[in-house]
Amino acid sequence: MRVTSARIALVRQQNGYALTVFMRPRQRPGLTAVTRLAAGHLLAFIVAGEVWEIARVRDGPLTAGLFAIAPLTREQGRRLLRA
Repeated sequence: MRVTSARIALVRQQNGYALTVFMRPRQRPGLTAVTRLAAGHLLAFIVAGEVWEIARVRDGPLTAGLFAIAPLTREQGRRLLRA
């Protein structure tokens, strides 16, 4: 699944920063479908040609249309914001 635009926010957390990605409504069904297929498996998030997180989808599909890439340093988060 390719995401060409989304609303994003860099959020400070206890262990660093997270980049929260809010999908556009028309892209949410795609995210739900991909994460439904990935349940129990690893899922990679690739931004600007770099792998930023490989997470195991544990709690079933992401249906709210958002996900986070974490933990990040502040500089990594800023670099992702510019990508």
